[in-house]
Amino acid sequence: MIAALPLSVSAAGEYVPGNPRWSGYQNQVQWGRPAGAASGDSFEYEAQLLLGDDVVESKAVEIDTYLFFTNDVVTRPQEEYTIRVRARWIMIVGDPDGQYMVADVGEAEPPHEHSYTQKHDAAQHWQACSCGERLNVANHIYGDWRETKPATETEAGSRERDCTVCDYVQTETIPMLEHEHSYGDWQKDETQHWKECRCGEKTEVGNHTFGDWTITKEPTTTETGSRERTCSICKYTQEETIPVHEHSIHDEAWKYDDTDHWQECSCGERLNVANHIYGDWRETKPATETEEGSKERGCTVCKYVQVEDIPMLEHKHGIHDEAWKYDETDHWQECSCGERLNVATHTYGDTGSPQTGDSSDMALWIGLMLASCGGVLGMLLYRRKKVVVEE
Repeated sequence: MIAALPLSVSAAGEYVPGNPRWSGYQNQVQWGRPAGAASGDSFEYEAQLLLGDDVVESKAVEIDTYLFFTNDVVTRPQEEYTIRVRARWIMIVGDPDGQYMVADVGEAEPPHEHSYTQKHDAAQHWQACSCGERLNVANHIYGDWRETKPATETEAGSRERDCTVCDYVQTETIPMLEHEHSYGDWQKDETQHWKECRCGEKTEVGNHTFGDWTITKEPTTTETGSRERTCSICKYTQEETIPVHEHSIHDEAWKYDDTDHWQECSCGERLNVANHIYGDWRETKPATETEEGSKERGCTVCKYVQVEDIPMLEHKHGIHDEAWKYDETDHWQECSCGERLNVATHTYGDTGSPQTGDSSDMALWIGLMLASCGGVLGMLLYRRKKVVVEE
C-alpha cells in the first residue's frame, strides 16, 4: 500500500506498487509495477482515495497500472487527498477469443463484511464502510435557521441550521446592523478630549487647550503648594504640586520707595531691605528773590532720587530808579522788586500874583520863597541820606 499525499507504503508479501500519483489527466491516478516482480508476473491492483482517515472511493484493476476515480466523488482539490495502492500476484489461465481469465494465487484476504457509519463534509453526507465503500451519498437537507448570537451595531452575529439526516451543522455570520452615530458629552484623559458614539467611534479628538495656572495653595518654606488649570473645551482640570519655596532673588534690579530700597524673591517677599544712602546735593534750579529753586541727590545703591525745594532769597529794598513816579495825588520811587518807597502827597507852591505898583509885600514874598526853597532842599537832603543809609 502506497500513499501519495502523505506518502506511506505497505503491501501483502513482497509486491509493493511504486510511486502512486495523480497523472495530471482528469482524475486519473497511476503507479509503477512492484519493484521485485519478474517481467512475466501479472498483478491485480486495488486503489483507494482517502480524505483524511476516510476512504472516499475504492477501485480495482488487473494488469493496468492506472485507473480513474469518479468525478462526482473528487469534490476537493486533488492535493488534499491520499492515494493508497496495493497489489496481488495473479496468473493468466487462458486466453480464448482474445480475452483472458485469471486465477488468484496471491495472498488471500478473509471475506469482508461491510459495516457502515454516518459520515459528512460541508456539502454531503453518506454511509461509509471501513473498506472505503460509500452508500447513500447525498447533499445535506437543512432545517430552519436559528440565531445563536444577535448582530449589533458594533459586532456581527451568527446563526446555524442542522442537516435533518446527519449531524452536520451549518454556521453563518450575520453582518453588523447599520449604525447611525450619536455622540454624547466630552470624554477625556490627561492629554486629549473627544466625543464618543455608543459604537465606540470617536470624533473631535484633540489635545487639551488650557488657560492660565491658578494657585490653589501658596507654597511656604515648609509645605508644598498647588496650582491648577482648566481646558477651555472639555473642562478637564489639570493639577500640579508647587515645590516647597526656597527664597532667591527673582530680579537683580532694586525696587524702592521714598525711604527704603530692596530686592524681591519670586514669591514677592522683600530681601535686603535698607534705608537709602545718599550722595551730595546738586542744585538743579537756583533760587531768586521771586522764585524758589530746587536741588536733588541720588541713592548710591538704587535709582531713587530725592528732590527738595530751595526757598526764595530774602529781599532788601533799594531804590532801583532815582526818577520819581507819580499819579494825580501822590509821588514815589520804586524798589527793583516793585515795592513803592518814599510815597508822599504832592506839595504845591503859592499861585497868587502881587498887584502892579504894590511893592509893600515884595520883601515878604521873597522871604517866604527863600524859606520854602530851603525847606524843600532840606527835606530832599534828608530823604536822600535816609535812602543811602537803607541801602
